Amino acid sequence: MRTRYVLLSLIALCGTSYAGEVTIRTIALSLHGAPNLGTVRMTSLGDARINDAGKVLFWSRLTGTNVTVDNDAALWSDRSGAIDLVLREGSTYSNQTQYRFASLEGAAFNPIGLTAIGGAYLGGTNSQTRLATAVEQAFGTFVSFAADDPGSVVLSSIRASASVSLGIDGVTSIAAPQSKGNAISRSRAQTLIDANTAVPDFPARPTGAQFRRFDAPVQTVAGRTVFRAMVGEDTVTSHWIPVICELNQGLLNVIVAKGMAVPNSPGVSFADFSTQIEAASNVTAFWTKLIGAPVGADTAITSILNTTISKVVQSGDPAPGATNCTFASFQQRIALGGRDEVMFAAFLAGSGATADRNSGIWMRRSPSQPLLMIAREGDAVPGVANAQFGTFGAPLGNRGRWAFTATMRGSDVTPRSSFGLFATDPMGQVTLVVRTGQAVTVDQGPARTVRHISFESGSNESGQSAINSSGTLVFRLVFTDTTEGLFTADISCPIDFNQDGGIDGQDIQAFFQAWESGDASGDINRDGGVDGSDIADFFSRWEAGAC
Repeated sequence: MRTRYVLLSLIALCGTSYAGEVTIRTIALSLHGAPNLGTVRMTSLGDARINDAGKVLFWSRLTGTNVTVDNDAALWSDRSGAIDLVLREGSTYSNQTQYRFASLEGAAFNPIGLTAIGGAYLGGTNSQTRLATAVEQAFGTFVSFAADDPGSVVLSSIRASASVSLGIDGVTSIAAPQSKGNAISRSRAQTLIDANTAVPDFPARPTGAQFRRFDAPVQTVAGRTVFRAMVGEDTVTSHWIPVICELNQGLLNVIVAKGMAVPNSPGVSFADFSTQIEAASNVTAFWTKLIGAPVGADTAITSILNTTISKVVQSGDPAPGATNCTFASFQQRIALGGRDEVMFAAFLAGSGATADRNSGIWMRRSPSQPLLMIAREGDAVPGVANAQFGTFGAPLGNRGRWAFTATMRGSDVTPRSSFGLFATDPMGQVTLVVRTGQAVTVDQGPARTVRHISFESGSNESGQSAINSSGTLVFRLVFTDTTEGLFTADISCPIDFNQDGGIDGQDIQAFFQAWESGDASGDINRDGGVDGSDIADFFSRWEAGAC
């Protein structure tokens, strides 16, 4: 399934600016045959992840001959060059063939194409569904590393599957129910952090504190496992203290905790942290609640680079790009670009924040650079005539590439065309990828009209991302004819000619080399020829610093 089509968005906003060029590729369509499964077909599609090699992993429901409730779901990937089966319900574990997979939930997908899942299995004479987590040691070879079974980390039964993190080294981490309550478990070394694990020392640590609860961990390519936990001296939940911990090279540390002072904020300390933590190789970022801050300034987004804690932004701060506005609050799910780049959605207060202009998305490229407003409610939508941004979904990021969803409104926008998926390049330039009401060409059959767009996934370094480091997105579209499909989108920037993520003199040199040789890449305006008009178009965009 390799059919491609191109959307070239030219945005007219007070002169001419430009968006990237979008190439969409069909990955899978519902009601089409499931490869190598005879007459079996895929129906529902979802849970798509994409790795840095551009390969996709996704889940599907199955229907057809000999399909039962015990084998009606599967995981698929194009990691071998074409869509092929990764794992099907009813399959057995490679190391425990007496057990079979009864669900395929919470998958992760690492850069070399290996998979981990928090799937359940049925086993022995007991028909009860039990929790187990599996990691793929080689293509098609899944082994259990945390299960309700002797010989592995013992987890309690009758619980839902856990989401997993999978690093490039194949190490898998989960937060899962365990016989002593709740635990963080890692594959290979069978590392287990539970109520019996000593809580590392930290300021204001209660005497005799124990781990009481763990939230889903995030794993990085550098091998760090970061997670939020609750610690306390007893089982009374109101006595527990939230902490964020790091497991790195076998050492467990508390990197921030309730009661610790907020840097450069006299009298202000941390009160609580979001369970949705973002972590990259040496950076951790999260939403936090503050104690001791003025009313209206008691939430913040914080990053930790190595061991240095800094505020990205705090409620009450002026909102760059929004005159007479301050930040009122932030969505708890934020995006980390990988080099201490942070993107977040926020709500506004102040005299400049009207009911239809009170939210937006901002980005910080580094601690030494100011915040940059990417899009604001009420701003014109690139690529859509007479449309303005409405509300924003939480962004996703990966090494300077970003994506988010947003609603739209305007004179030419109807309820059936009011939702879009957008991508942002390293310069902050926004490009429309796809919107509801749009006709999309697919591999088989006529164009179909988009009714719904699904784009949501987790941390990129944990193998749960819907955007990779090249800016390729994977998303699900549901069409008005009730069919659906999974697609990837690549957004190129014609004036970032050498594709190094920046617009500078090196792009001019690379462009002229291609233009003088008549190479097709020199056809900047896409009129089918390489001529003087491409030079004019290239420099118009280059001087504007936009795609």
